Amino acid sequence: MWKKSSFSDKIANYLCLGIVVFFTILSLFRLYPFSETTPGISNEIDDWFRYWDNGNDIVKNGILIPSQKGEYYGPGSFLYNYFIATCILVFGKNDSTIYLIHSILLSSSIVIIYQSFKHKLSSFSGIALLLTLSVFGYLDVLKNYSFKLLSENLALFLVALFVYFVSVFFQHKRILHLYLAGIFLVLNILTRLTLLPFAFVFLALIFIYFIKTKSITLKKMIPLLLLVLFGISIIAFRNYLVCGKWTFLPTEGMSDAYSQSGEFTLINVAKKTLYSFGYLKILNQDYQIRPHWFLLWFAYFFYLYQKIKNYKNIPFDELIFNVFIIVIYALNLVFVTVTSYGFRAYLPAIFLLIALSFIELDKLRIFHKLR
Repeated sequence: MWKKSSFSDKIANYLCLGIVVFFTILSLFRLYPFSETTPGISNEIDDWFRYWDNGNDIVKNGILIPSQKGEYYGPGSFLYNYFIATCILVFGKNDSTIYLIHSILLSSSIVIIYQSFKHKLSSFSGIALLLTLSVFGYLDVLKNYSFKLLSENLALFLVALFVYFVSVFFQHKRILHLYLAGIFLVLNILTRLTLLPFAFVFLALIFIYFIKTKSITLKKMIPLLLLVLFGISIIAFRNYLVCGKWTFLPTEGMSDAYSQSGEFTLINVAKKTLYSFGYLKILNQDYQIRPHWFLLWFAYFFYLYQKIKNYKNIPFDELIFNVFIIVIYALNLVFVTVTSYGFRAYLPAIFLLIALSFIELDKLRIFHKLR
């Protein structure tokens, strides 16, 4: 890797600030005159109404969501109920404030992912990564998900923080960073429960890393293990306190997952695969094709090809990030109704796909030549 330009680094820092300001200003224009006070007339079906109702229930009646008298039913993002409750408690019942916070979380996610990967890139490739993340963030998230009470903006922010602390841990080998990564992984799972299997894969990979580097001690692993196990049991604790049942997942989500697994056929897998690549019309004619996803997957497969050729030298943090992506897409293929509200099931992996792709694109010096 060639020497980085301090001038380019300054440009990147200004861009980081500019992206947050730009996304915030776009949202302010969209939300003006900030008169929205509810997500509309509740139909008790769409998730945004149910999140709103659950958030208000938490503020009024307590953290156990007592209006759901039995096991937690849904919607799927358990933590997002508390995010909304916090916003209502602090800012009052105006969903415009929540949408503004969404845009700030989204733009912050872009900056955090950039900060997580910039040490692997030249300055010019880092700037290109930052701009690419912004384009995808605008096209895929801000336009479609930042102005609905859906958990995608929060999920992306928590994924970015998990990625950041994993990256910092492998740079500096400080155990505190690993524990922080564990905390944000737990918060990720409570926001997107399809990530639950990844928790055990992550623990296994960290255990392998400690053995490989001959630094394994119980003092290092036990706190992380207990932290993750406690975190993924929070819904079960809630259910036990409310109705005496140790149910670990939303019952609505378990029902949907069971119905999807019953349709696990070759043709459905093929259709879902095309859908995940950006050909959304294969499952819903009303959805638009996303050509920029095709380009992304081309770049990511190029990255994978290069890594597979040199699989013995793949950095451990990249191994974890690739497994994260694999788990998301594999679970979506089997258990998730991926057409629910567009393409949100794939958003937690999008920024990681982009960032990993730039690692190999950087070695081609494409962006260095465009300087």
